[in-house]
Amino acid sequence: MDETKQVVFIGAGSAGIGPLVYAKGAGRLPGYLKRPIAIIEKSSQFGSGSFGDYLINTNSKSELFLECLQGSRAEHFPRAIGSAAFRILSGQRHLPGAMRTVGELLEEIGKDVADTIYRSGTSSIMTRTAATKITTNIDGTFSVDIASENGASRIHAHNLVLATGGSALRMPHALKRLVSICSRRARSDLLMLHSGDLLGAHGYKMAIEELKKRRGCRALIIGGGDSAFSAAWLLLQSTELEFGERGLTVAYRSTPKVCFDSAERALECGYSEFAKDDICPQTGIVFRIGGLRHDAKELYLNITAGREPRVCLKQLDDGLAALAAEDLSDVGVVIFATGYLPTEVPIFDDSARPIPLLGTFTGKYVDGRGRVIRANGEVFKHMYAIGLCSGYLPMEGGFGGESSFDGLANSVALCQTSVGKMIFDQLEQE
Repeated sequence: MDETKQVVFIGAGSAGIGPLVYAKGAGRLPGYLKRPIAIIEKSSQFGSGSFGDYLINTNSKSELFLECLQGSRAEHFPRAIGSAAFRILSGQRHLPGAMRTVGELLEEIGKDVADTIYRSGTSSIMTRTAATKITTNIDGTFSVDIASENGASRIHAHNLVLATGGSALRMPHALKRLVSICSRRARSDLLMLHSGDLLGAHGYKMAIEELKKRRGCRALIIGGGDSAFSAAWLLLQSTELEFGERGLTVAYRSTPKVCFDSAERALECGYSEFAKDDICPQTGIVFRIGGLRHDAKELYLNITAGREPRVCLKQLDDGLAALAAEDLSDVGVVIFATGYLPTEVPIFDDSARPIPLLGTFTGKYVDGRGRVIRANGEVFKHMYAIGLCSGYLPMEGGFGGESSFDGLANSVALCQTSVGKMIFDQLEQE
């Protein structure tokens, strides 16, 4: 293979195909596909990513996942509109949906997009294919080295959209510290998982089995974000476990942030841990992007109000060294809700010299228009990134949020609507 495409998308999860979902709903995709594109995805899935793997509910209302299908856009997504997942989520618009159900809907949306791509006769979808290297050519185009079960090859592109996601940040330095001080027990007797593992069926089963081995066995969760409290929520739902008082500890450095519809509502609920910069100027929502929502939020508020004695909160002012031996006695499972590291595809210039990216050092890979930024601050022409670990800040693109937010924004709805439109508009002009 040595083809040239108008655009190569690297990653076909819910974020990666977001610009195409927008374009299909707007009726603009068939016309655009007169110029050939290629989509490269290392897994066998198209459009749903890992959503269907998780056992928890979403941290957003179901209606947000239906936004790309509303109004005149519906006619372009017959598979999705006719699916059981669409009917279920439509019946609970103002409630969070099960991530498995959302994953099923995203898979059907992906099939609708794929149908249009296949009908074009010019474009291709390559699953079970990994991008291994990107080379910037002197004429401004890109060469992407790819590997699949059929071997290695190369594809050329005028534009790139990177949606490579991330891998679990497992904090190996912290593992050594925990193993050394955990209740004088052997290394093999302590189960450690990332929250992303726990929230899936296999990791969850491992944790449950470990905690059932000994009566009174405790769990420790490191982290204070949505994943941490979602992990705690999931463990507490188990009918196979009986956590006693303080049977589960959630330890974090920064005080958890909680989303409220307004500052007034937050204060009514007894929550005052916010300032002006934590309020979205467009909507008045407190911690609109970075705050706990739904199940995680309810659990945190119940803990702080004394209504959930099974969970103990501990702030780590000095990292894990602040965990005393008594905090770790009888701990059988440790969950690291420590976020994700971006999955980078190495980029080289035409002389085979590596091109460093700003995000490698700061976590911010893109500007307000979704364009990839070099380490020297220059914007990469014709290269975009979207989704988890891109470092995109919605407020920079005019899409709202709290100015204090500096984490990872991961909104499927934005990728399929506003941010997807922003990137597609730029692709269409090039």
